Amino acid sequence: MKRAFIILTAIYLVINACSDSKNTNSNTSQYPAIDTVKIAAVDTIIFQIDRQWKEDSPTFNKLGLNEHDTIKYMVLDGEAQRISSIFRTDTTLTWVTFHQKNNELFLTRFREYNSARQTSREAICYFENGELFYSKERTRILQEGDQIGSFREETFKENFRTPEKLMAEYIPYWDISKKAIEKDLQSRK
Repeated sequence: MKRAFIILTAIYLVINACSDSKNTNSNTSQYPAIDTVKIAAVDTIIFQIDRQWKEDSPTFNKLGLNEHDTIKYMVLDGEAQRISSIFRTDTTLTWVTFHQKNNELFLTRFREYNSARQTSREAICYFENGELFYSKERTRILQEGDQIGSFREETFKENFRTPEKLMAEYIPYWDISKKAIEKDLQSRK
């Protein structure tokens, strides 16, 4: 376990050291200097959750909130640790994945496709003690023939929106997901 953490930390530090940051003006960021050690620690927790998901045959529960919106969550060690929520409107498809452990949110991956604006985007937010400390995002204006997931061809960039604006995007989905899961877990007792 320690070896995996050290290797992941080293890889992350090397990648960050070798990458060419196009935005070097640190005064425009709403966050303190990037703490790659904290990011690597969160990535390690997420790696552990995802590894358990792939290796340990965890319990998956799927909830239909209505005919458009669904929540799928994975129970590990007695709690929902990986939560994938999909919400649809006439013009927007929002897919949010939350990773938590011991009731502490560590990472939010927010993906959204907007057919009216012809955009798809992804933001990843890192948390420590309930506080958002770093976020990165990528966006793509879709051209004719582009797939919804083509944003994955774009490079992540540091997110310069305020933590409050970022949290305003995902908090409603987090609240809906948490309440639905709590209710579902209670009904299974």
